[in-house]
Amino acid sequence: ADGRALVAGEALDARDGDPLVRALADRIAGWLGEQSERVERRAEPVTLGEAPAATLTVFRAGAQTPALLVVVVPPRPTPATRDAWAEAGAAELWLVDPAARTVVRQVREGDGWRVDETATGETHFAAATLGGLEIELAALWDALD
Repeated sequence: ADGRALVAGEALDARDGDPLVRALADRIAGWLGEQSERVERRAEPVTLGEAPAATLTVFRAGAQTPALLVVVVPPRPTPATRDAWAEAGAAELWLVDPAARTVVRQVREGDGWRVDETATGETHFAAATLGGLEIELAALWDALD
């Protein structure tokens, strides 16, 4: 990420994209812009080593390791995938389950991940490692309807 923040991942194309993923990407990109970061959006997913790509991968400007990985489930990432993401330096992982309307935040702890919060319903959900990034879950679920 060459001086620009990057929000990349599948389903960002406005014509074919998943509305839930677009809503997440819009909020994250908007927040990065509020932090005076130039934001680049790419529809192609970012792979980290041998691990499958997350639904969305977010890099802060100039960073070589991802600040946030967002995965819309199912399928849930395997322990090996989460381990590979931790090895790649990812700091935070959100598991978004549209059927259950929940978001689980995991933060990297040592070589693994620790569940930091589970949010349901229409509450606000904040990032642990990107201070100030907050998602209103009601608006996120509205993208599904």
